[in-house]
Amino acid sequence: MNDLPNFIIVGAAKSGTTTLYNHLKSNPSIYLPELKEPHYFANNHPLNFDVINSREDYCDLFRDQSAVAIGEASTAYLYFADTPDRIYSEIPKCKIVALLRDPTERALSMWGHQVREGLEESSLEEAVEDELSGTLRKLNNVEFGFNYCKQGLVANNLEKYQSVFGKHNVFIGDYNLLRTNPSELVRQICDFLGVEPHEIDTKPQRLNASGNPQFRWLHNFLNSKHPIRKALVWPLKVLLPASARHKLWSNFRNWNILRGKRHEIDSLTKIRLDKYFELEVTRINKLIRGE
Repeated sequence: MNDLPNFIIVGAAKSGTTTLYNHLKSNPSIYLPELKEPHYFANNHPLNFDVINSREDYCDLFRDQSAVAIGEASTAYLYFADTPDRIYSEIPKCKIVALLRDPTERALSMWGHQVREGLEESSLEEAVEDELSGTLRKLNNVEFGFNYCKQGLVANNLEKYQSVFGKHNVFIGDYNLLRTNPSELVRQICDFLGVEPHEIDTKPQRLNASGNPQFRWLHNFLNSKHPIRKALVWPLKVLLPASARHKLWSNFRNWNILRGKRHEIDSLTKIRLDKYFELEVTRINKLIRGE
């Protein structure tokens, strides 16, 4: 039995980690808790969402689990330079999984995510101009999730993970493979984790989708703590397990978003971001190829 994970998905944010999490969770030899992003090893940094601060609470996520592969996924782990050392100090034999996306596409998706949540008021063009001109972008004194350019610079931290845990213990996957051949990506990760591959649902899906919801009031209501929402959810808590409730909530929310408007990037901003990330893309591609 274990009370700590033996693998961690470290990100990157808005690079398909939610979809990958759900694919892996369907393998009977893999255990992943219902709480997808505990962010325990990044709790020394200010973040705009709930994190697990107590080691005991963190261990409770995995206690008495006997699966071959026991893991979690927290996208902030790829952003902060001290996180690899923090993980190693408690789980030195941990395996690390990262999923990488073209950083320009990732920046657009991250911005769209923050707009969807009502947290971002600037256009992507304004946000990029602010950041590249030297303005430190923050919300509630927190930069994570709002520095769309800086958050795409992941190569240094990936190399740090490789240095700390060893290259053979760090799997770096390509978001494009998740889109085009998810079964193959999942097979590779299962091999990496030492478990038998399994059949996955390959129907196209966009979990944790970004975009402008068709009905903003419905989106806000689904994400609120409104008493009426609580009253409506209570019968579901009695009738359905947590996993089924979460799936129902996600499907309903994503239906509303996918019926809305997809975000697009201005051509000049794309050129600017592509130029900014030019060296990073070269480094990322080398890491994916294992060079």
